[in-house]
Amino acid sequence: MPSYNYRCDSCGEQSTHFHGMNDLLTECTSCHATTLKKLPSIISSYSPDRVKEGAGQRVKEFIEDSRKLLLEEKELSKKEYK
Repeated sequence: MPSYNYRCDSCGEQSTHFHGMNDLLTECTSCHATTLKKLPSIISSYSPDRVKEGAGQRVKEFIEDSRKLLLEEKELSKKEYK
């Protein structure tokens, strides 16, 4: 089973979970809040469509996912310091 990284918006806990590709966790194992978010990963699962795209497209997607995550974190930190 593949592993996925998650972060809880409520308590900030980061964790790795093993589950099926179609499963999505929403509840934090530490604080039991339902604010768990899946973090982007550079390693994607195999599919024929992904192979045709090539590594360049996957890297672009990873960069875009990371950029979105950083913007979300920036907004959260602004709210925390107000």
